[in-house]
Amino acid sequence: MLPLINENGMQQQQQQQQQQQQKEQQQQQQKEQQQQQQKEQQQQQQQVSGPVVVLCLSKDLPESKGMSI
Repeated sequence: MLPLINENGMQQQQQQQQQQQQKEQQQQQQKEQQQQQQKEQQQQQQQVSGPVVVLCLSKDLPESKGMSI
C-alpha cells in the first residue's frame, strides 16, 4: 500500500526504513498531531461555520477543490 500523504509525508516514508519501536513512537506522535489538527479545525468551524467546511473537504477530496457547494 502507498503511504498516506499529508504534511508529515516525509516522516511517514522514513518510518518504513526505521525499526519497529521507532515506528510505534512516531505513529503515536502523528496520532497526537492529527488530534491537535482536528481540534484546530473544529475551533475554526465554530468561528466560521461555512467556508471552513469546504476547505476541510477539499483536503480529503482534491477533485472537488471546494466547488461542491
